[in-house]
Amino acid sequence: MVIAILGSFLMALIVIAFHYYSLRAVTFLSQQFNKGFKRNFTVVACIFFIHCIEIAWFAFDLYLAYEVLGLRGFENTFTKNAQAYLHLSASSFTTLGAFSSSPTGNIALILDMISLTGFTMLTWSATHYYSIFSRKNYAEDLKQ
Repeated sequence: MVIAILGSFLMALIVIAFHYYSLRAVTFLSQQFNKGFKRNFTVVACIFFIHCIEIAWFAFDLYLAYEVLGLRGFENTFTKNAQAYLHLSASSFTTLGAFSSSPTGNIALILDMISLTGFTMLTWSATHYYSIFSRKNYAEDLKQ
């Protein structure tokens, strides 16, 4: 259990740091466009890509926990392939929790931490998107 908790916290800290620096880069990139579709599309596409990277990292974290460290925690049979790990990670990250195998024990703890981190990153991204486009200068750009 200690390994699951420490590993989850470490991965969460890595994702939070990555997210922070990625959003800074998105802000810089958004300033390269004056207004309109290009700016909106660029910001949304970048944020989407950032979340996909984070989901992939958490999928790798699940793979390491299950395959390398031998942490178990599924009531039903678990298919061990990349698609299954990505599905678990994405379902947790988006807090949908759509699992075909019921997680328990150590894996459940890891999935809970992925959910908490994912919810935080998604909320942070939405707030950041709003802050980019609610600036006074952006509103003035749209009037031109």
